[in-house]
Amino acid sequence: MDQAPLQNSPAAVGRPMLLGVDTLLNNSWQTYQKHFVSLLKITIVMFIPAVLIALWSGLGFLTKNIPPVVNIVVIVILALVTFVISLWGSLALLRSAQRITQTGVALSVAQAYGEARSLLLPYLWIGIEMAVIILLYVAVPLVLGLLLLSPSIGILGNIIPHPSTLVTLIASALIVALTIAGLVVAFSKSIAFSQSYYLLLEKDLRGMAALRASQELVTGYWWAVLGRLLLLGLILMLIQGVITGVFGLFGDIWSAAAGVIFNIIAAPFSIVYSYGLFRSLRAVKPQL
Repeated sequence: MDQAPLQNSPAAVGRPMLLGVDTLLNNSWQTYQKHFVSLLKITIVMFIPAVLIALWSGLGFLTKNIPPVVNIVVIVILALVTFVISLWGSLALLRSAQRITQTGVALSVAQAYGEARSLLLPYLWIGIEMAVIILLYVAVPLVLGLLLLSPSIGILGNIIPHPSTLVTLIASALIVALTIAGLVVAFSKSIAFSQSYYLLLEKDLRGMAALRASQELVTGYWWAVLGRLLLLGLILMLIQGVITGVFGLFGDIWSAAAGVIFNIIAAPFSIVYSYGLFRSLRAVKPQL
């Protein structure tokens, strides 16, 4: 084991608590330091297609004699490859983080990508289902609000052909309120579903089964999960902002390059940290 044992402190009311942010960060940093090279190799492979797109788009002398249609086709192909490799690389990092936790040994690049390959389609399907559900939570209230309350196209417009300004304002406010409510619920669901991918790796749960299990796992700890994820994001954003700002003094290309390098270096830490959070949730809900 590379991390401290998952002994979540009991709350005052007796409910187990997740590992504190300081413990999560410390555990993640220890694992990250010890297995930095192995994790970095996996990450570099994941970023290669994106770098190729940047080079192809940025180095004009490579494409100036190529027909625009061919250039667009090449960029589209590279973009699709980038998407697939990014998903595959994320899975490979997750698998390696899992193996490190279980055995203390990191996977090689070939092993990580090899073991992740069979889970790529289920991983993608979970993402699609999650995106559709979240989109529906946003779209349905908005569409219903427009159909019912819009003075121009909604039922309200048929009932009151020429509504007063006050009625129009109230209807518009209700549509906005419904839309905001949908966005709030969608965001809440995105946090509730955030553990789905880890459940695919740990318990081979797929599709809706993974989403439902993730929601059960996060229930009662929604704010704790949100806080830990937000804090990690804020820390990484702050560090990246400082680094790109400093390198930006030497030109935009230096700033962009520094940003890419930082993302490559930070990605493994984010995965290790997020997986540590998942393990902490499993520790307080071992039945799931």
